[in-house]
Amino acid sequence: MKKTKQQKPRPELSIGIIFKDNIRSLERCLQALAPLREKILCQLVMADTGSTDGSRTVAERYADVLFDFPWINDFSAARNAVMDRCVGRWYISVDSDEYLDEDWNELFLFLTSGQSRQKDVKAVSVVIRNYTNYEMDGPYSDFYAIRMIRMSAGFRYEGAIHEKLTTHDTSLLILNNTVFHHDGYVGLNTEAGREKRERNITALREKLKRSEDLLTLLQFIESGTGEADFEEKLRFTVKKVEEQAETYQVFGPPILRHAVVFAKNRGLPELEDWTALAKNMFPNSYFTRIDVAYTELGYHFDKGEYAFCMEQSEQCLEAYADYRAGRGDMAGQMYSTLTYPSFQCEQSVRILAASSYLNNDQAEQGCAHLTKLIFDQLTEEQTENFVKLIRFSYCTSHLDGSPLALEAWNGISASPKKQAEQNKKAFIQEASKAFRPDVQEEEQRRPNFVRFSCGVFQSLAGQCEIGTAAAILETEDPERISELLGTVRIWRQLPVMALSHALRLGVSFPPSGAELKLEQMDGLAKRLAENEKELLELIRFAGKPNGLPSLCWIRAMVFAAMRIHEWKGREKDAALARTFAEVERAFLPVCYSQEALCPENLFLLPPTHRLGWYCDKAFAALDSGDSAGYIRYLHGGLDAYEGMREMIESLLAEFEQRQRAAATPELLALAEQVRTMLAAYDPEDPAVVALKASPVYQKVSYLIEGGPV
Repeated sequence: MKKTKQQKPRPELSIGIIFKDNIRSLERCLQALAPLREKILCQLVMADTGSTDGSRTVAERYADVLFDFPWINDFSAARNAVMDRCVGRWYISVDSDEYLDEDWNELFLFLTSGQSRQKDVKAVSVVIRNYTNYEMDGPYSDFYAIRMIRMSAGFRYEGAIHEKLTTHDTSLLILNNTVFHHDGYVGLNTEAGREKRERNITALREKLKRSEDLLTLLQFIESGTGEADFEEKLRFTVKKVEEQAETYQVFGPPILRHAVVFAKNRGLPELEDWTALAKNMFPNSYFTRIDVAYTELGYHFDKGEYAFCMEQSEQCLEAYADYRAGRGDMAGQMYSTLTYPSFQCEQSVRILAASSYLNNDQAEQGCAHLTKLIFDQLTEEQTENFVKLIRFSYCTSHLDGSPLALEAWNGISASPKKQAEQNKKAFIQEASKAFRPDVQEEEQRRPNFVRFSCGVFQSLAGQCEIGTAAAILETEDPERISELLGTVRIWRQLPVMALSHALRLGVSFPPSGAELKLEQMDGLAKRLAENEKELLELIRFAGKPNGLPSLCWIRAMVFAAMRIHEWKGREKDAALARTFAEVERAFLPVCYSQEALCPENLFLLPPTHRLGWYCDKAFAALDSGDSAGYIRYLHGGLDAYEGMREMIESLLAEFEQRQRAAATPELLALAEQVRTMLAAYDPEDPAVVALKASPVYQKVSYLIEGGPV
């Protein structure tokens, strides 16, 4: 008996793809389809329209049918050629620069349930999610595209550009949880996308010559924003919608949405009129409820109309909830993308809502919106705005936003690594402002001031240095402060206001167990030196060093003070210089050998330490009554570190003023006589040398060498 060849089962789904030079994204597209193909009997048919970049090699590893289709500037022709080779019960078209979301359960259930066999469903729409960057991690726009059809329905593609299926049948099913992520429009408005834009605009202008129908006008508006006659065409199109031209009910909502967005971006006076027109004509369309509302909300918020924004934001958030749940007119997005449907946009609306309530003295309602944010999906800008709002709430109300600050920080930390790092940085930068004296002065001037906003971050103690600083400022307990300082890891991120508070309470610094390097101490001292008066007070608070780390810290503060000090020959100048000398007296023997600290070997030391050696010797001479030695060592210090000339000259001037004030008229007269006599002789004359060595000269040398009386 002759055996009959077993017939292969018919695929449930044929997948059609046309491609050309898509090596960047093709494999990503095909890999995303692989799990679905493993679960359902599928056929993958691919047409190469002229690749030269290796895309065909990639396609060969995946395709069941792969053929060449010479490009004839007609997308419909290429897609129909693919569809002609498909044998599945259903057909779905996929672009090579998009990929199926990993959650394809809705599509799977449709294809494996009885619903797919019901003859009343002939076409299926899915979500095409368009991104603005290749990382696909920012805002997106959604478009409902008819991508899947029943093969027996006989639908075909038509249109050389912006091709579409001829599905005039009303038996359409929307799968609003089946998403294809698409990055093919990235760069379309840049120089790299010029060729594609010009190709599209040329074709659309030819179509407009034949018919100025609303669909073609909408397509021109979406592709021709850079065209010279764009605004003219937009106004013409809006007028046709207002006059209820044919198909206005279908294309009117996205057209008016484009008009409102354009008017806001250009500051056109028609903004409010076009917004009202959209609300009156198409109140239930998501183009109105989300896109127009989002645009209008930003416009009125910028004008400070917070009462309006409270109501508007609530309505907009309700629209987002309906959209996510698939309620309402979901088919409206089949001819244009919804511009602001992303979670990022929804979160921006929630932040604007919170800000509006807070600015209207309704803190509870404002904070309620902040608690509903999805913190691991915040953008950098949203993170910054969130921190501004919890600061504002804490400063102007008695609500405790500290737990919310911790929740936000933990949520941000749970984001993907790159985003988490960016958002943490934004969080810290904005939070740090709360510790600035000028900001606190501004907060205190507010009529509804309750407390300084930095306190809202105290729940983050141990999590980040901002939180630790806030906790330090909230306590007067030195032991607790020392414990908190011991948790600091990134000292450059610790607000110095907290360190100043700790030092004033007598907390030993550095804390026990902390391994601060000299450069870290220098960095902290430099930041403290932004307020010189406070730094000088803190140096006095520090007292005597009680160990090498403490000595290094006092040294860092003194060095920082010296660098920014204005030397004017005052008594406080000498006090600072004496402190410097005392620090160097203790510090130099620790760092250098006695041999290095000999006058002939001082060249081995850095300039600051050479100066320190001379200052130590100078003040030792002064304390022993050797005024001439004091002056001599100060001049030596000037030779050792020319960069501190102002300091040395200040010390000499202060000393001279002090000595002149104490000198008798007889002594001043004697000094003047000796000065006059010396001026008549060569400094190298043996008589001059002998005179300078005499007890009389030594008695008045500080007056003579200080300058004319």
